[in-house]
Amino acid sequence: MPIANWMRLEDGVPHRVMQRAGIVALDDERELAFHAGDEVTITLRENTFRSIDVAACMRYAARSGLMRQPVGHTVVR
Repeated sequence: MPIANWMRLEDGVPHRVMQRAGIVALDDERELAFHAGDEVTITLRENTFRSIDVAACMRYAARSGLMRQPVGHTVVR
């Protein structure tokens, strides 16, 4: 699929994902499906991680409530 457009992300500014449905891949094992009506945002946190520590990223997401899903939605693996 070709890239339709791109934009520079500013630190700390949430950006809404405009697709109505899809899958967010977090690493090689975890994916989160989202559907029409779900609101998905991506926020760049500059200088947060110098390298990707998946366990630390997942702990941050869990502590921040980012891994919560409404009843009826399933996680695709």
